[in-house]
Amino acid sequence: MKNKPLPLTDDEILRLQQIVRKGTDWRSRSRAEILLRLARGESVQAVAEALEICKKTVYERRQQWLSKAMSQLVVAMANGLKHSPFRS
Repeated sequence: MKNKPLPLTDDEILRLQQIVRKGTDWRSRSRAEILLRLARGESVQAVAEALEICKKTVYERRQQWLSKAMSQLVVAMANGLKHSPFRS
């Protein structure tokens, strides 16, 4: 069964890719990589294995992304926000 990709706009994908390539905070880079992999339709299990993290982390990042204003998160991360916008 194909996984339903995480819905991201082209702009969000570009910004997340920039974070992965040029981000200075490893946490932001990791979170951006999780979101990009989910957007490509990778399973939670596959993402967790590839990034050597637990599935719970992948589920949490996905849910946090969906529950917050996506464009604001990407802009904040791209601008080098020191405190993660993913934290509750």
